[in-house]
Amino acid sequence: MTRSKKTDIHYRSTDGVGMFNWRFIFPFSYQPAKKQIVHSQKLSKMSLEETELYFPPILNLQCMEADILSADVLGDLKIPLLQIPSYYGKASGWSYHDYLHRLKKEKKDLPSIFKNRTICGWWPFSSTVEGKLVERGRIELEIDLVTKEEAEKNPVGLRRDEPQALEKPNRPEESMRLFLSPMKTIQLIYASYRWYCLKVLLVILVLLLVVLFIYAVPGLLARKTLKV
Repeated sequence: MTRSKKTDIHYRSTDGVGMFNWRFIFPFSYQPAKKQIVHSQKLSKMSLEETELYFPPILNLQCMEADILSADVLGDLKIPLLQIPSYYGKASGWSYHDYLHRLKKEKKDLPSIFKNRTICGWWPFSSTVEGKLVERGRIELEIDLVTKEEAEKNPVGLRRDEPQALEKPNRPEESMRLFLSPMKTIQLIYASYRWYCLKVLLVILVLLLVVLFIYAVPGLLARKTLKV
């Protein structure tokens, strides 16, 4: 069972910081005896009854770049809700190596959302570079678990909506700065699309050489003909 949801897009971030303040709601049924999420569905159109399927309670997160030409995954984060990985503060100074070492050391004592009910902190996004896991950033995240009855008594809205609306993040407006600073605009475009820029430049150079060759060939042929 996979349920995917997306935040809005933080446009014009020039320093690599994204602000979202976004709320997701994932209703699910949990089987304590099996320690798994239960989902009932018909396995085929011919099925008369629904079949119970079981899935491990895992929260998967991805940070993606909103690229016009391609949506690149900057980093992934997988959080097993039965054993939530140790988190650390934004200014803790921990390296990703320290984080993995602590995670391996304290694996038996990791908290479960089904016992703690609320857990918040900073977790690292990571990706594989040349066969090694490297940190690609950190996300501040709060995970809350409530029963169906609690959710009905104290409802909350999706995204930043009412009830209990979340504040809109204070995202800096960079558009006017970019227009007032042409060099900064060029640097931003080059940083985001440098490979495309280099390919376009290479194509232009090749076309220029072809045009010059076509333009010069008649003259060279005429000279050779006159010499003969």
